[in-house]
Amino acid sequence: MRKPFAALLLSIPSFQAVAQSWQWIAPMNQARAESEAAMMHNGKILVAGGYDQNSVLSSCEIYDPLTNSWQRTGNMITKSR
Repeated sequence: MRKPFAALLLSIPSFQAVAQSWQWIAPMNQARAESEAAMMHNGKILVAGGYDQNSVLSSCEIYDPLTNSWQRTGNMITKSR
């Protein structure tokens, strides 16, 4: 199960433009630190794993920059930090 996820991370296109300023976005559904993030082919951002104040997380969320919203998605089989 880890190989398809690794392939997804390797196929991310590089950015050509640099943001001019920082912007506030909607808060995630699950607060997390030291998580992994990857841009998907559709422009959305997948954030997986990390940890909260109490434990290592297996949950994942997808950020949609067009709607400035987060959506919960399936959990990882194993926890990642």
